[in-house]
Order: sequence, then structure tokens, then C-alpha cells
Amino acid sequence: MSKPRTLEDIISIIRLLAEQSKEMKIVFSNPMSNIAQKKIEVHTQPLSSSKRYAYHYIQESQSFTQPITKEELVDFFNARVILFKQVLIQTATHSHQILQNNKGKTTIISKQQEHKNLVESQEKQYLISAKEPWLYSLGITTKEGKVKDKKQAKFRQINKFVEIVSTTLREEDKTSQLTLTDLGCGKGYLSFALYSYLKARKSEPKAFHCIDIKQDIMNNCNQIAMSLDYKNLHFTCGDIGQTSIKHTDVLIALHACDILTDIALYKAVKAGAKYIFSSPCCHKQIRKLMRKTKETPFIHKQGILQERQAEIVTDTIRGLLLEQHGYTVDIFEFVSTEHTSKNLMIRAVQTGKKRDNRTEIETLKRQYGIQGAHYLEDLFKS
Repeated sequence: MSKPRTLEDIISIIRLLAEQSKEMKIVFSNPMSNIAQKKIEVHTQPLSSSKRYAYHYIQESQSFTQPITKEELVDFFNARVILFKQVLIQTATHSHQILQNNKGKTTIISKQQEHKNLVESQEKQYLISAKEPWLYSLGITTKEGKVKDKKQAKFRQINKFVEIVSTTLREEDKTSQLTLTDLGCGKGYLSFALYSYLKARKSEPKAFHCIDIKQDIMNNCNQIAMSLDYKNLHFTCGDIGQTSIKHTDVLIALHACDILTDIALYKAVKAGAKYIFSSPCCHKQIRKLMRKTKETPFIHKQGILQERQAEIVTDTIRGLLLEQHGYTVDIFEFVSTEHTSKNLMIRAVQTGKKRDNRTEIETLKRQYGIQGAHYLEDLFKS
């Protein structure tokens, strides 16, 4: 293969490798301008994956991984190569470095390299190994410890959640025996993931209480936990609204519907939770209270815009109310919208510093014609 001399030559190489599902790694770095994604890495996934490649980036201190098909890769490269001063393309036997400046000058440096397994190194990055026995018990992997093709997105979501929690915990809490509560734990994927992660690091939870309304699933999860000697992991059939929590260090509530998210947040604060991780689902309560104002006539003519606006306002007020009660709050994308539209995460960390933002909340409610109280407001007033 002759040395590439132009960007078109590089693109031809990428297209050929992608068509053959060959291994490669692409790193975009040193952006031309001030863009949110400072560095993007494209890596090769195992052949068993539904999509051969994936790109990884960090934005606002959060790490994201998004799979792409081999057919999409060339367009992805074309759209981003013009945004960065340095682009490194590694194949199993060659490396190609693209150097660009703002004046339009492009230099390409190519060289041979020793054979590299570009898939193997990438598979080792997950915090939760595909070999974990509970993943097989829950139907995520095969007996051989391979992630099932249809469960690749769930496996990435599991690892993403553990990554978020592990990077949020303060150093002293990473080695402590914490009490955790998972309200609306579903099939227990994230509960098992977090328990096994903490146990492997010599900080097995003091207690991990998981609650959901389906008795058969809770029974199954308890059997799996017992078989693995996860002695402090317990699954209970119950309703979020009726669940009493005396104390918890960590509260998890993913996809609790509508006001159940507010109930979970309220219970977390009252139980003294140091950390709250909530991914809201369905924002009906505030939407019913919204009325047309002179600033929002067009929004109220469009159902989808009204729905999205209600989601944003609902979670904004939730964040502000948590700040009132001594938490720092950030809201970010939890998983890609390709996998679920319920993709926002509210993360709250207890600091004890309360912020009086009542005026901000009232201004927001007036602006969007909200006639009445946010459900979480009423809970805190009760």
C-alpha cells in the first residue's frame, strides 16, 4: 500500500478497512476552536457486537460511548476531521497522523508499526467484567461470559452507571461500608452491578435495599444474591410511595414515573442521603399545570414542544429544590438517546450548604405559566 498523501487517501483507507470490518483506532485531538468535545476516540468493538465501531468522548466532566456501524464511520470521520488539528489513525500494521492548522495547511505522517490488537485493549476498559456470574443469571451474557448481541446496550448502560457512581463517591466513602437504597430497581441489573463493584474493592455495602413492585422478579433476584453470597443485598416487593427509609447513604431511583421521582427525592433527603442518583421518567404533573403566557404561545400550539418544555422545567425545579436542602446538583445525559429517551441523570451530592433560590423558582413558574406547586415543593412543605 502506497503512503497516503492527501485527506482523500486517508478516507479511502478508512472506507476500505470499514467495508472489511477491520480493526482500527482513530483519535481526534487539539480542536481548531473552542468546542465541547476536546477529544474523540473511535475504537473497534468485538465482531459479536451489533455495531463494529464506537466513539468515546468526554463532555462537561462526563464520559460517553456511542456505537456506530461500519457504514456510518466514513461520514463520521469526514464531519470531524475538519474540527481538529491532530488526528491519529491506527490500523493493525500502520499509523497515520494528520496535522492541520487554521490556515488550511495539512501534513500527513505515515509509518509502519508492530501488529496491534486494537479490539483486545478496548474490551478491558469496562468496570464490570462480562464474566460476572450475575450477568448470566440475569440474561445479559452467555455461559461463556460473552455479552449477547441484543444486550450490548444494556451492558454499556450498566458500566456507565457504575462509572458515574464510582467517580462521584468521595475518597473516604470509596472504602466505607455504605448503606444503599434502590427504589424501583426493576430486574436488578444496576443493583447487582454496584454491589459487585464495591465488594470487589473491599467495601461491600453494609446494607443494600432494593424495592420494586414485581414479587416474582424480587424472588429471583434474592435467589441470585444468595447463590453469590451477596449477604447484604436484599430485594423486597413494595411500592415507592409506601416504602419507609430511616437512613441511607446512597439513594438510586432510575425511571420512577412522574411524581414517584419526587417521592424518591424527598425520601432521599429526609433519610440523609449523601448521594442521590435519579433518572426521571414521565413529567406529567407540571405539564398539567402549565398555561400559555405571552412568552410561550407557540410552545403551547405544539404538543411535542410543550412536552419537552415540561420535562426541562420539572427537572430544573427538582434541582433547585435539592439545592435548597444542601446539595450540589448536576443534570446530564446518562445514556445515549439511541437506547432510551429517558436519558437524563440528576446527580445530587450532599454538602450542607443550602441555597435560597425561592425567587428563582417563582420566576421560572411565572415565565412558563405554572399555576400551582411542583409536587416536590409540596412534599418539602408537608
